[in-house]
Amino acid sequence: MSRKTLYFATLGIFSLACLALLVFFAMRKPSLRDESANLEKDTPRGQIGGKTVQVIRPRERGATTINARQLCVLQPFFKAELSSRLSGTVRSVEKNIGDPIHAGEVLLVLEVPDLVADLKSKEEQVNLKKNEVVTAQALLSSKEAGLEAAKAKVDQAKASITQAIATREFRKKRLDRFQTLAKDDTVTADLVDEQTKEFEAAAAAVELAMAASGQANGALTEKKAEIVAAMAEVEQKKIAVSVAIREMEKAQAQLGLSKLTAPFDGIVVARSVDPGDFSFTPSGVSKTAMLVVASDKRSKVVARFPDSILVGLSSKTKAEITFDQLPGFVLSAPISRYAPMVDSTDRAVLVEVDLDLRPETAGTNWPGSLRVNKELASRLVLGMTGSMKIELENLGSAAVIPSGALISKGGKPHLVLVEGGFARLYPAVVQLDDGKVAVAQIPINLSKPGITRHLTPNDLVVLNRQAELQDGARVVPAEVKP
Repeated sequence: MSRKTLYFATLGIFSLACLALLVFFAMRKPSLRDESANLEKDTPRGQIGGKTVQVIRPRERGATTINARQLCVLQPFFKAELSSRLSGTVRSVEKNIGDPIHAGEVLLVLEVPDLVADLKSKEEQVNLKKNEVVTAQALLSSKEAGLEAAKAKVDQAKASITQAIATREFRKKRLDRFQTLAKDDTVTADLVDEQTKEFEAAAAAVELAMAASGQANGALTEKKAEIVAAMAEVEQKKIAVSVAIREMEKAQAQLGLSKLTAPFDGIVVARSVDPGDFSFTPSGVSKTAMLVVASDKRSKVVARFPDSILVGLSSKTKAEITFDQLPGFVLSAPISRYAPMVDSTDRAVLVEVDLDLRPETAGTNWPGSLRVNKELASRLVLGMTGSMKIELENLGSAAVIPSGALISKGGKPHLVLVEGGFARLYPAVVQLDDGKVAVAQIPINLSKPGITRHLTPNDLVVLNRQAELQDGARVVPAEVKP
């Protein structure tokens, strides 16, 4: 066979092979189209090309209750950091760490000789002012005696006037008789002149008595003015005594600051000074307390819960407390109080349970406190940590969802629901959330977000890939059990 014949034969075989392949693929193409059609027929409308997401149906309970648990700390009900406002040397420290204390008991004494001297000076000033009051009162008594004497002189002057007037009238009548006798030449003119002079003398005596009366009245007025002045002097001296006493009391109060006393019953938990140490007057800069005292028989367990518990929190909320260092011991009691506001720093609510650690024979409990038995009370130490579980109030038959279904958008909680094969993003109002399950409400109509409803078992809540979904995105729901 020639080379040319072999070439054409090979080319023919290749052409037949290509033709066969074209016929094969032409016959397969309709079947692929049928398979695609069948796939589209079997896939619900709106889910073609959507992301597969896990969904759950909210679980309805007969009475929805949620337990919340947080770290708690045993703290004293009262705690005080004691420091002196004075500068001075520490003379004595009466109590050490762990020693029991009673309200009003002296705990520490400072040596302050300048204040001791100042108090002594103030006491002497009080005594001096009191002596001045005594002197002023004696002067007033003297003035009062002078007033009585002046009144007697006034009375005497009145009597002298009466006497002088009577004498003058007597002399006048006698003069008239002598003048009548003189007309009959019974008496001589010399006797008439003598009687005239006696009458004039009697009249002058009346004027003199009246003048003496005016002088006595003037002296009486002067004595009354002196009495008023003396009384004012006494009152002024008494006020000076009061001022001196207040100054002395101020000095006593200042000196009293040299002693630190217990503000309540408890124990000493910290001490930073010893006898001989010098204490400086505290300034605006904080300083270490000389003594720290705390109540050991009255304490409280403190925990901080997220603000999502507020809806179910009340004074009747029950708490269950355990301590890490005391396994097996459980305290159950209603909470004593909770903060009426949310802390802006961590959006937490403070919850407290009061404990009464006194012996059972100590009498009635403090209001709202739980009496702890002797065995547990002896093992509790301030600062111990544990956990507090609170049972929040029920919300009727509200359905619950896993807490992981909630997502944050713009700092606010949201839920993603599947509706007709599409993802719908709803703002959520979280009523209860213990970290495991939650109760939330969503708007009935997104155009009216103020009108909300609880979730129901008919809702499909997306449990994963929420951050990847946009509102209105096509999804393929895969229902799982929560």
